Amino acid sequence: MKYAVLRSFSFYAPRKLVQLQASYEDYVAKKVEEAVSPYRQENELLKEQLSTAEDRIARQNEHFKDMQSMYLSSKLDLQHENSQLRDQLEQMKSNLAAFFNLLGDKTRQAISAIREFAYDGCFTRFTFQQASTVNKYLLAYPNRKMGTNALMLFSRPFITEQGYEKSKPEISNVANDFGWYEQIEQARIAEEARQKAEEELEKHMAELARERERQQKQKNQKPKCVEPKRTVTEKNRTKRGMRL
Repeated sequence: MKYAVLRSFSFYAPRKLVQLQASYEDYVAKKVEEAVSPYRQENELLKEQLSTAEDRIARQNEHFKDMQSMYLSSKLDLQHENSQLRDQLEQMKSNLAAFFNLLGDKTRQAISAIREFAYDGCFTRFTFQQASTVNKYLLAYPNRKMGTNALMLFSRPFITEQGYEKSKPEISNVANDFGWYEQIEQARIAEEARQKAEEELEKHMAELARERERQQKQKNQKPKCVEPKRTVTEKNRTKRGMRL
């Protein structure tokens, strides 16, 4: 009986061991799969996200290259346009300078006065000098309205739109009533003369007050007794008397 059991065990043991080993390997593989499966899914998800990000980066790089190419092309176009505009501006300046030199002296002086007024941000009315310069130009025309229109036409290329709108009413005022500017100038000169006279009067009164004060101080001072100076002979006589 004992030997029968041993023979049976020796016959079935290797098979059982193989079955146990296979069962253990299956168990271990199953547990490993259960443990790794979430990470595998997460890894797959990360791979998909990475692929999506790489595609997006690739598209953005392509877009950036397109934009860079457009920028360089636009930059070259703008540089070419700016160069053309600068050339045109220089040509216009040269033409205006030539046109300005062809005008008469009074016309040039009148346009210069208008440009000075147009670009001045402080004054809203012509100064008397500017109004006089414009009036000298208008005196050359028998019809002052015709001269006004001509001066506005000649001065327009040399000033801005804002300066032109600012100067138009002043040119008309000079044409219609130059005497008003003369009255303003005479009043200004009279005011300056009055102020100068008041300043001189105040200065003179201050000098008189200081002179009066000095004289009063001299009166109030007591006269000092001044001992007359002795001559050398008198000093020698005094010394001899003291020795005796």
